Amino acid sequence: SRGLGDVYKRQEFTISPKSIEGAAVTRDQSEQVYDGGEKKPAVTSVVLDGNTLTAGTDYAVAYANNINATKLGPDSQAKIIITGTGNYTGEITVRFPINPVTLRIIGEDRMTATASYGTKVKDIPVSSTTVYYNSSKVTIVPGTWKFDGDGMDEIPEVGNTKVYRAAFTPTSGGENYRECFTYIKPSISQTAGSVTCLLYTSPSPRDVEES
Repeated sequence: SRGLGDVYKRQEFTISPKSIEGAAVTRDQSEQVYDGGEKKPAVTSVVLDGNTLTAGTDYAVAYANNINATKLGPDSQAKIIITGTGNYTGEITVRFPINPVTLRIIGEDRMTATASYGTKVKDIPVSSTTVYYNSSKVTIVPGTWKFDGDGMDEIPEVGNTKVYRAAFTPTSGGENYRECFTYIKPSISQTAGSVTCLLYTSPSPRDVEES
C-alpha cells in the first residue's frame, strides 16, 4: 500500500479519432429523376462495429455530381460523401443514379412535314412544336425535330400514306432526357417545273407525191 508521502506521476495520453471507413451506410432508395436541381437522397443510418453513429456529431454529409442524369457505370454516378467528425475520422463515398426525365409533346397531332416529290425522307423538314417535362413545374426544353429511323432514303410519292419516325434532339443536356419521338406522315406535292410536249404531224398525200 502507498503512504501519504508517496508521489504520483501524471501521465498524458491521446485518444485518436476512429476511422469510419468500413461503416455500413443506408440511404433513401427512392428513384432520383433529373429536374434541373440537386438530388440529395437522405442518409438514414451509418453503423460502425455495431454502433449507430449520430449525424452532425459523428459524421457530416455532402453531395457531389448530383444534378445531371448519370450514364451507365458507377464512376459517373452522383455521390454522397460521408465524413467522420468528432470522435471519428475518414470518409465514405456512396454512389447513386439520377435517371433521365420523360419528355412530353404539346400539339403532337398538329406536327407536319412537307416536301416536293423527289425528296428523301431524311431531308424532309419537320415542323417544330413544344417539348417539356413536368416535375414541380413545367419546363420547356429547346431542340429540333428530324426524321430518324427506318426508310430514311425512301422517296415518298404524292398522296403518300406511310408514316415515319421523327426524333427530338435537345439543344443541350441530351443525357438528362429520355428519348422523345413521334410518327408523322409526310405530305408530298408535285415537283414545280414545266413540261415540253413534242407534236408529230403526218405528211399530207400531196407532200408525199411532190417528194
